[in-house]
Amino acid sequence: MRRIGAAVTSIILTLTMSLPVRADDAFNINDLPLPDKSGTFQIAEPVEGSTYSDLVALHIDNKGVWDQWVCTSTKDPECQGNLHSISGAAVLPLCESVTDENCIVSVEFAAKDQDFQPATYIRNIGGKTYAADPSQSFFEQSTPSLWDAPNAPSKQGASGYVVSATVHQTKFFKGSGKYESQNLFVTITPYREVKGPEFRERYGYTITNEETGKRSHAGGGGSNKCAWMENGACGVTQDFDEDIRARLTLRVEKSISGWFQARLKSPVMSVNAFSRDNNVLVVEGQPAVVQRMSYSNPDAKKLTSQERKFFEYTGYGGLPDDFVSKSNAQDSFSFGYLNYFRNKTKDTSVGANTYWSFSSSTPTWSMSPCLSDTSKVLGIVTTNAMVYDGGVPKFSRGFLNYKVAGLHFESDGRTEVLGTYDLVMRSEVARCLYGFSKAPVSASITISGEGDKNIATTVVGESNGWLRLAAYGFTFSEKTIRVRLTQPRRTTINCVSTSAPTRTTKVSGTNPKCPTGFRKR
Repeated sequence: MRRIGAAVTSIILTLTMSLPVRADDAFNINDLPLPDKSGTFQIAEPVEGSTYSDLVALHIDNKGVWDQWVCTSTKDPECQGNLHSISGAAVLPLCESVTDENCIVSVEFAAKDQDFQPATYIRNIGGKTYAADPSQSFFEQSTPSLWDAPNAPSKQGASGYVVSATVHQTKFFKGSGKYESQNLFVTITPYREVKGPEFRERYGYTITNEETGKRSHAGGGGSNKCAWMENGACGVTQDFDEDIRARLTLRVEKSISGWFQARLKSPVMSVNAFSRDNNVLVVEGQPAVVQRMSYSNPDAKKLTSQERKFFEYTGYGGLPDDFVSKSNAQDSFSFGYLNYFRNKTKDTSVGANTYWSFSSSTPTWSMSPCLSDTSKVLGIVTTNAMVYDGGVPKFSRGFLNYKVAGLHFESDGRTEVLGTYDLVMRSEVARCLYGFSKAPVSASITISGEGDKNIATTVVGESNGWLRLAAYGFTFSEKTIRVRLTQPRRTTINCVSTSAPTRTTKVSGTNPKCPTGFRKR
């Protein structure tokens, strides 16, 4: 069998069609006019999740050459034997009973100053699915679900929302022989539906290589304007109404733990045990409004040496003609990438998108074990910054530090982009970091970095075992958000009776005072 020595995971056949769009559809960076033979540099939103379920076997021979192919089920005979691993992207189904696990419980929306109301489940879109296999700890893989929320229409007035919650499942053949779950990625996206024969299920079928006999993914025709797509239909992405709050309740594996990162504003999170293997995870918040960057060099033959390095790291397409370089918004590389193009873009974005998404972070080593515990959900960090650290805040010299960056102006070149940052973490994490007691904790937030000194509005609170901190209203260049937690020290004073000098008492507290009839000695 011929081995494939490159990272080819699938064959994607994408058709170009005339999609009926409206001027008020969500901003799409791919619609920007590009000069011929140009090189385009952009900062892209990370794509960590999946809008389809799949199951792919990976084989590595004794020379380190690998190939992979699609499995039809966990019992597919071609996906057994001398393999390295099998990995799946499990789009969670709807919970159909009070005992179902690894599923979506409910989706709720609240308009500004209104209470949450449950959205109505419509259906799941067409696409590939996989049946559960409890003997291998493999749970059902479904497709994204469609919901109707007339109480919370999008900015364009559509009431439809598509929800995709994906968990990555992997079985290592030298391991337990069962699937392990990690890396949850969740999105909620408003849409309007259009029909047409040109639309086909994404990764809805497979093709067989005549030489190797192995199956690979084949994608349906479609458009990058579609938030979801199936045979004969597309959900064109719309913008959130920025005042809408969405709340999603999931049952997920307890192995989904540690820190979460998100595109949300003013998030609220709760985690409670549901069963031996599952937690109930509830996340709510407003969408984040994220500005986008794009710069086109009018002549790709005249790239600077730095632009050529950027292309080598992040680009695809041909040189010296048309190509695209996309740097990941949560990659530390993107801070230098953005700063290089700041002057070339006149510090101005090309447009903005609204996002409601969150994901678990891949566990990373931290100098503090308080931030590295993977036995439970520790917290969530959210921002609307064009570029951000991602993952866990850095703890250094008593501060929790988080780095963000962005362009200074919106697409009109005049309106300042205002930043948002939220940190929600278990109170016990803060107490672990600082060695605090169970007494109340207070905090301060400072914004430091290049650019103006605009003072951010900060909100601090602690309730139900969670500490919530927020910074809103800062402007962008490159900033470090620094959080310092404090706790009043307890002291003890000696008090003596004013009527009987031999009577004394001790009083302890953060601000101790002698009782009536006593004075401080």
